Formats: sequence, C-alpha cells, structure tokens
Amino acid sequence: MTDDTELWITKERDVPPDPSLARYIGAHHSLQSAIADIVDNSVSVGARLIRIRFLLRGGAATALQIIDDGPGMSAEEVDEAMVMGATRDYGLKELGHFGVGFKAASLSQADALLVFSHKDGATPVGRKMRHSPSQGGSPRVSDYSADSVINHLDAISLSEPLHHGTVIEWNDVRAFPQDPDQNAQNSWLDATLRNVAASLGTRHHRLLGDGVPSVVVDTYDEDFGEIGMEFPVEPLDPFTYSEDPASEYPKDFHSSLPDAKFSFSAHVVPYVDRTSPNYRLDMGGEEGRQGFFVYRRDRLLQVGGWNGVLVPSEDLRFARIRLDIDDVENHARINPEKSGVEFDSTLRNALHSATAPDGTVFRDFQTAARQQDRASRSRSRRPLDFTPASGIPTEVRRNLEERGHLREDAEEFTVQWGRITGRRFFEVDRDAQILTINKRFHELVSGEPVADGKSGPLTRTLVYLLTADFFSGQYVGVAQKLRMETMQESLWLAAEAEEQRRRRKFKKK
Repeated sequence: MTDDTELWITKERDVPPDPSLARYIGAHHSLQSAIADIVDNSVSVGARLIRIRFLLRGGAATALQIIDDGPGMSAEEVDEAMVMGATRDYGLKELGHFGVGFKAASLSQADALLVFSHKDGATPVGRKMRHSPSQGGSPRVSDYSADSVINHLDAISLSEPLHHGTVIEWNDVRAFPQDPDQNAQNSWLDATLRNVAASLGTRHHRLLGDGVPSVVVDTYDEDFGEIGMEFPVEPLDPFTYSEDPASEYPKDFHSSLPDAKFSFSAHVVPYVDRTSPNYRLDMGGEEGRQGFFVYRRDRLLQVGGWNGVLVPSEDLRFARIRLDIDDVENHARINPEKSGVEFDSTLRNALHSATAPDGTVFRDFQTAARQQDRASRSRSRRPLDFTPASGIPTEVRRNLEERGHLREDAEEFTVQWGRITGRRFFEVDRDAQILTINKRFHELVSGEPVADGKSGPLTRTLVYLLTADFFSGQYVGVAQKLRMETMQESLWLAAEAEEQRRRRKFKKK
C-alpha cells in the first residue's frame, strides 16, 4: 500500500475445510492411475504378491479387488488409514505423499470402498467407506464383524491361503460397462486388463525389476468359481530401446537451482523402436510418449509431457527426458492423483540452461530429436506391419508388439464372432472398425458350442492376419476389393467342404 494507513488484527481463527471437498479429491484419476495408487501402498509395505482382480457375474465386471500379502493392519491402523488427509511422516522408501491415497483413488472410481486386513496376532478387520448421502457430509465408515471378515477373506480364490495381508475392494464401479452384448463386454475386459497391466508395468518398472513383488491382473468368475484371464505385469521401461552406435544419446545434463544441483538424462529413441511396447506404452498418443518421465522414489509419476518447458510437437516424438525429483521437490508439485507434476518457473528455467559435460546444450538435444523424426519419415513402411486389434489372442498381440510389427499410424479395430447374412466368411466394417467372423462356422473351426472373445483363437488370428490391411485407413482400391472377394469365396468354399466332410464322417459312424 502507498498510504500510511495502519491495519490492526482483532482476531485470528482456523477455518476447517468443507467436508464435501472429499468428493472432489482424486477426481482426475483414471482407472489405471487409481489402481496404481493403491498398488503403491502394497509395494511400500513390502508385499511380495499383489493381485488385481476383476470380479465377474453374468459375464460382466461387477467389482474389483487389489489383494496383497503384506503384513496387514490392526483395527487401529485401518481406522487411521481411513481418515481422509491424515498426515504422518513417510519413510524414505514409502510412496505416499498426501494422506488421501487409496481413499481418493477408490472413491473416484467406485461408490463403495471396502477394506479387509489381517495382521499376524491381530483380529481380522473390515471397513466400508461411502460418501455421505448429504451433499456436504464427511465420508461414512461402517465396521464389519470379525467373523464375516474371516469368511470373506477365506472365500478369495488364491493359490495359497492369505494368512496375512490386505484386500482393497471396489463395489459399484462407475467405469464398468453394463452393455448386454457379451462380445462387447469381452472386448472391453480384454483391453482393460492389458491396459492396466501395461500401466502398472510402466509406472512401477523400477520397483518390479528383480521380480519382487510379483504382480498379476486377472479375472474371477463368481458364477462358476473360476479364475479366467491372467496378465502378469512385466516391467516396461520407457528408456529401454535399440542401441544406435551413430547416436550421441543418451546424455546426462546438469543444472543448478538456488537450493540444489540436479541432473537429468536426455534420450533420443531410435525411430526403429517406434512400434515397440517400451515406446508406445499404450498410454496415449504422441504427446504422451515425448517429454519428461518424472520419478520419485523410483515410482514413475508422470508419463511424458513437457510441463511448460517446451510446446508438444510431433517432430519431438522421439525426445524423452528421465528426471528424478527427489532432490528438487521444492520446485515440482505432485498432483493428488500422483499422475503428473507441475514445475515452477525456477525449475523450468534451470532445465533450459542445463548443459552436458561435452558442452551440449538443451537446444542441441531438441535438434537431435527433430533429426530423428525426419529420418523416420524417409523410411518406407515394412510389408509386415499390421494394424493393431483387440479380440486376437493376447499372446499373438504381444508377439507382434515385441517384434515391432504393429503399426502406430492406424486406429485399433475389433475382431469378433457374429451373425452374417449371405455367402461371407467374414465382414469388414471400416466405419465401425470391426472385423466379424461368421458365427455359422464357429463350432466347426473351434470345437466349442458358444462363441465368445476367447474361442476359436486360431481362426481369429488367421482372419486377422489376412484382413488387417483393410483397416489401415488407406483407400481400398479395386485390387484390394478383388482380393477380399477372392478370400471370402475361398474361405466359404473351404468351410463348406469341411462341413460336408464331417457330415459324411458322422454318417459312417
């Protein structure tokens, strides 16, 4: 102020936050980031086995469990953990930060959070948390009896009994579809399990490097009491790629802040790796694959993005920076979802002024990345590049990804069984991005009476390999249409021949 007015304080008081704020913490979580936040807790307590389980009823996902064999919690520890925003000192290896972790993550996805825990020497404990029915109320917690908790834990199907550990369970999950189409449910489930496994493998790749903990994503059909699809979570390091003898990268850069010195590693990913799982990550488009990969305590918090340091650009798609913020946390604010970081202006300026020991400056790194992009555009597409698809066996997709044969410039399509009229073995719908195989021949080629997302894997793979080019987004010319008609007629005649052969064989019996 420019005048000489003097202000006198008459009273001070603390203003508590409105309890309704609990509804909005974690609102930016995705299903993948919410699960990763809870897995952080399992990793922090030293769990050796962690299982993310989608519970199914009527062929649809109805609930989700995250099960670990950590030390478990007593009733007092569970009640403390259920407090939204409870503050405590975190150990050097713990991944927590705000004290809202698994509560905010869970309630961002589900209407009800259930916690079951068994600690050696303590009575098993169970709690349920829901948002208060009143608009401004605090979350409401219910207690379960010890006997019902024991029964619930005993009912969980595992290879070994859960003598100690914790189960986080989500009920009424809002992200789970209610589509009555079983093929659509199967496709969603297959894609979601793969995405969750890829997300965990990426975010926790440093923590999974020695195989401990072992993390698995699976399904459990409660109608039949059977474990279904299983996806082991493998480390997916964004900085694992082919060695390029001609490249000067990776290269370490150094810079200073007023209160600390820090380093980061700059990488230019070779364009030959553009279809590799470690580059693609299945976590977004080009902007999500370039930029800063930010770590704290070996947990990957941010998967790509330039944080205001640079403007995202397609010609920087091969530029990646590995930055550990343990020593610069005063200048990097982590969001409540632990899925992104905000740099202050001091850190952004320090990054621009960073240099490598050989005199390379930050702008030189950008130039090298742009040169890599230009080199990639001069290279013709390989004849063995396939359009990615859901509905093919996981093992087939993984093999194509590992060999670098899945295209990054084409939209994914779906392979499914369905009813088709006329003399057609398959149907290509380019607008809807769906490849349908004629259900008439399902039992003939698969030996199974019911068609679903897992049946007939050989036929689904063969037809996929034959037709993947039709979904490439390119113009379908006369030659391609003729080729498609030839395949249709040939496959139809072959299927009819197989039907007749089997009928004759059946009559002889």
